[in-house]
Amino acid sequence: MRSAEADALNGTIGCYAKKIDDQVNTSVSDFAPSASFESHSLASWSSDNIAFFLRSASAPYQHRSRTGQLTPPSAYNYALNLLAARPYSTRALHRKLIQKEYSAADADDAIRRLVDAGLLNDEKYAEQYARSKMLSTGASRRRLTQDLYRKGIKGDVASTAIANVIADEEIDTAAVVEQVARKKLAQLGDLEPLVLRRRLFGFLARRGYDVDEIKRVVSSLT
Repeated sequence: MRSAEADALNGTIGCYAKKIDDQVNTSVSDFAPSASFESHSLASWSSDNIAFFLRSASAPYQHRSRTGQLTPPSAYNYALNLLAARPYSTRALHRKLIQKEYSAADADDAIRRLVDAGLLNDEKYAEQYARSKMLSTGASRRRLTQDLYRKGIKGDVASTAIANVIADEEIDTAAVVEQVARKKLAQLGDLEPLVLRRRLFGFLARRGYDVDEIKRVVSSLT
């Protein structure tokens, strides 16, 4: 985690820690990996530590009214609960808040605060999504770009994220296409060669692979 983001997140969590202490008399040491929050950098926290803290930090803000009923959390705290469960792009999280009937102004403010604190980052989200899909399913560049666009990630951000994943993970894209094609061939069974080639070509095209890559693989495997 970059130092600037760590500092921002430290400040956010530190603020929550004080509010939790004030409201429920609970020490942050219950959430942090040591007895003293101030003496440890956020860099030493695991992802589970951070996720557990965010879930715990959000819960106290459902105050009880004079009638004893729980009032809804603020847009910001509701967004924290969502982020503790799984990552979101900026647009997807904003849409969730609007669907929950928070006002546009409250949703905008929550998103701004999360971005400023380093808790919401479209570049990181895009890389995480691309890495997961490329390593687990062999997703193509085109398919990933389309998927990320639907999630509100701009084309240049998506392209950079995909390129970074390919470089970091040393992914051989040609080998990936061949691996996906071999798996599909095993599912197609014993078909006439022409039918087999046509179905394999169509399958790979729908997955978004480049035509030249598809032709090479279909030619070599059939």
